[in-house]
Amino acid sequence: MPSFFSELFSGDENLGAIGLVGLGFFLAVLLLKRLYAGGVRRWRRAV
Repeated sequence: MPSFFSELFSGDENLGAIGLVGLGFFLAVLLLKRLYAGGVRRWRRAV
């Protein structure tokens, strides 16, 4: 597993891919937070 990470972070050509993955993860977390907040609001309104 460490060898995988060393290969992943070696070379500048992979920085773009890492950035895209990080951005996608960040957007997914924001979307999940928004969906969770909306679900809680809906649940409270129903109760």
